[in-house]
Order: sequence, then C-alpha cells, then structure tokens
Amino acid sequence: AFVKPSKEMTVHQTDIVNENGHIRNLYLRSWRFGSNLADLIGSLKMEFGQQCPVLSQDGVSFGISSLSQGFKGLFKDGETKRKELAADLRPAVTKIHEEEVSKIKGKIAKLSQERKMMQENDEKIRDELKKVHEETLTVNNQALAIKKNDSIVDGWLNVNAHLTDMTLDEITEPADVVSRQILNLSAENEAMEDAEDFLEYLLRKKKIDLEKSLRLVRNLAEKRFYNDMLLSKA
Repeated sequence: AFVKPSKEMTVHQTDIVNENGHIRNLYLRSWRFGSNLADLIGSLKMEFGQQCPVLSQDGVSFGISSLSQGFKGLFKDGETKRKELAADLRPAVTKIHEEEVSKIKGKIAKLSQERKMMQENDEKIRDELKKVHEETLTVNNQALAIKKNDSIVDGWLNVNAHLTDMTLDEITEPADVVSRQILNLSAENEAMEDAEDFLEYLLRKKKIDLEKSLRLVRNLAEKRFYNDMLLSKA
C-alpha cells in the first residue's frame, strides 16, 4: 500500500512510510486469511495519528482530519483491486460451474439410461414368466392326458389279459384285407413324411443340391397323394 497525497500535500517520511510513500505497516506485513480493509484502516489511523505521513507544500504537518483524501485514494485502490480480482476469477468460476453442470447432466443421462435398461429387463422377465406359466399349463395338460391314456391301457389289458402271451405283431394283426391296406398306407405316409424332413435337413446342410431335392420331394408328394386317395376309398 502507498500514501498518495493530494496536490497540496507531499509525502512525509516516517517510521512506517518511506520517501516514495510505501507503507510498512505491521498489519500489512502479517496479512492473512480473515484480514480486511476496515481493520487495516483502523491500524493506519492510529499510526498516522502519531506520525503524520503527509506535509503541506510549505512543510506544515496535517492532522488526521486532513488525511481523508489519502484514505479515499487507498479505499479506491482497494476497490479497484477487488474488482480486478473478481474479473480475473469470473472466467475460472464460470468454467467450474459449467463443468459441474456438465457432470450433473452426464449423471442424469446415465441414470435415465440405467432406468430404461431396468424397465426393459422387467419386461423381459415378465415375458419369460408368462412363457414358463404357459409351458407349465401345457405340461400339466400332457400329464393329465398321459394319466388318462394309462387308465385306458390298463383297462384294455384287464379286458384282454388272455393276449399277454402274444407278440406285438400278433396283437396288431389286421382283422381283414382292408384293415391291412389302411395300416400299410398309413405307415408309408409316415415314412414319406420323415423322408421329406430328412431331405430338408440335407438341403440346409448343403449335402444335396436343390434340383435333386425338389425331384425327390415331388416323387414323395405324388406317392402320398396316391396313398391318400386309396385311404379315402377304404
């Protein structure tokens, strides 16, 4: 800090002010966090009251009341420095603010994405639970059908206990020529259906070319059509 005398004054060198007006005040030398201009001014008033830092142009010392102009200059310098410091800090503060806002926006976006993923997972879980429920119903129905069929088989075995010594071929022997023809045609149709599935498998695996596959499927279709015609007349 410096003493800045008005036009009608000149610097008076003292124990705390040199010939250039530089102030060597104890309060200034021990300036730290929490120090302020009000306390500095109080300290300077006390010391300047003992040793006036300015003289008139004719060498007459001024009293404390005459130093108001100098204090105004000191206050002005402090205010100017405060404004300059605020101007210097403003870009840094603005940058920090923008960075924090950007971080917060990023966190919000991440939370929104996580929430969306959780909702999608919930929908998938509900779909899977629905499928499990449907499959459970299907299995239960199949179990009931198997149980019913077991009862039918058990009843048939009880009625036909005398057939237990016969082979399966003997038991399923058709009763007449028409029944035998129906059995043979039905067996052929089942075999041809399996053959068509196998040809489709070979075609997917590129084990057979398309032209040969189509020719064989066409032959099987013609044979099945002929068998179906015979079955409809049986």
